[in-house]
Amino acid sequence: DQFLSEHDHRHPKQGEYVTLASGETFAVGDWLASKRQVRKTGDMPQSQIDALDQRGISWEPRRERFETGLRLYAELAQTMDPVKIPVAIKLSPFFASMANLVHRIDRAGAA
Repeated sequence: DQFLSEHDHRHPKQGEYVTLASGETFAVGDWLASKRQVRKTGDMPQSQIDALDQRGISWEPRRERFETGLRLYAELAQTMDPVKIPVAIKLSPFFASMANLVHRIDRAGAA
């Protein structure tokens, strides 16, 4: 809960530390990474899984971040018009056929 109050999320990464009330430093990210690995191998007792679940621990934070990003992107894409990128072309004064160039640019889909 201290990590949550200091960092505003429950997904500490490896290398993230908290200082406990006792003054002791705790590598919460490394500890949690090891717990995720133990659970993945099937060696974690259900009571420990339940205790961590009650704290809101994310077992697959990468997958969850991806799914959150994908959901947010889909919401954003629904609200935005397609992006149109203007194209500017600098022509050489020696260009032979302006009409042909305009025709080719139009066929390529430039607006």
